[in-house]
Amino acid sequence: MTQAAERVASGQGQWSATAGTLKSAYETARRWVLVLTVLGALLAAVASQLPDGLARECVAFLGAAALALSALVSKRCLGPDKAARWARARGASEALKRLAYEYAAQAAPYDDPATRDALALAEVRKVEDDLADLLDDQQPPSRGGAPTSPLAPADYVAKRVTASATWYEGKAAAHRALSLRWRRAELGLAVATALLSALAGAFTRESLARFTHGIDLAVLVGVLTTAAGAILAHVEAGRYDYLVVSYRAAARRLRDEAAAAPASPAVPSPEWSAFVARCEAIVAEETGSWVARFSKPAA
Repeated sequence: MTQAAERVASGQGQWSATAGTLKSAYETARRWVLVLTVLGALLAAVASQLPDGLARECVAFLGAAALALSALVSKRCLGPDKAARWARARGASEALKRLAYEYAAQAAPYDDPATRDALALAEVRKVEDDLADLLDDQQPPSRGGAPTSPLAPADYVAKRVTASATWYEGKAAAHRALSLRWRRAELGLAVATALLSALAGAFTRESLARFTHGIDLAVLVGVLTTAAGAILAHVEAGRYDYLVVSYRAAARRLRDEAAAAPASPAVPSPEWSAFVARCEAIVAEETGSWVARFSKPAA
């Protein structure tokens, strides 16, 4: 293990931990916004059905407070800059991991023993210099998943190319499952809203009162509409559908490269460096695309 390899691995682990912390805070805020929005709408609806008195005032206050807190959390914790901060930290972590694998695989420009350490350290400084505004969020140094010892060609293909493709496929499946779950919930609420609206339009209030026990269907429709809208916003903020496509495309390209990997290449050599460059470019393009995506407001 060289000092340069250790420095790259340490930086990668540190920025990976930083990205994980920032993302956890962002995801927690998203969940709270969803819960508070639905809870606020529900409590407001309940309050509207209660008779005048202390109970109605208390429930109305709780509903208003939930909606106000939802707006506050959204403004303070879910702005584009918040998503961009963890995305940039993750992008830096991935850039250092790519550097570590290129260095360990002895691929260009890290194929010359006389210059590889200086080039690697310079690249680390370049990556980290762009993150000066994230230093207050930076986590303590730690070891991540970057290699610190030389990798034979077969090990590079297995541990980097094939393993990355497998990871992308697993994440794509997980995001697709999440997207389907939330969209089914939203569809169920939309169907219920449509049916309740049809009932309210087809029958008089007096006729419905015998079955609804005094509950105003218009109020219930409003609650369901708000809940459906909150779920859709949650799904769009998570970019689940985009990530499914992006991850699957990257996995397919990496599988193709693994299948076409050079047999028993000389290390270092132009052939081997070209192969590593193609594989790392796939990972870099995928990372860059979602970093850019999360740095913009959800559509």
